[in-house]
Amino acid sequence: MSSTEECKGFIDPATLLNHNMSELESGLQEDVLVMLKAFTADCARDLAFLLMEDIIEDVKECSDFANGCYTDSDIKLAIGRVLFNRLA
Repeated sequence: MSSTEECKGFIDPATLLNHNMSELESGLQEDVLVMLKAFTADCARDLAFLLMEDIIEDVKECSDFANGCYTDSDIKLAIGRVLFNRLA
């Protein structure tokens, strides 16, 4: 995570509970869809249907998600990795 990039969906780690994690994941899904719409407007929902699970898992593994934080860059990198792995 870039030190100048704002943490999205931040939840204080001291208050992280299961319901907060699902809330954080819901926010992440919305952010992924927004990002997909930015460059694939007409097929964003179809791409989200096909790729969302893998993108979410990648962000969880490669960001500070476990501590209640992820960034736009985390999402962008996850989309790129998932697309590359699907096309390779």
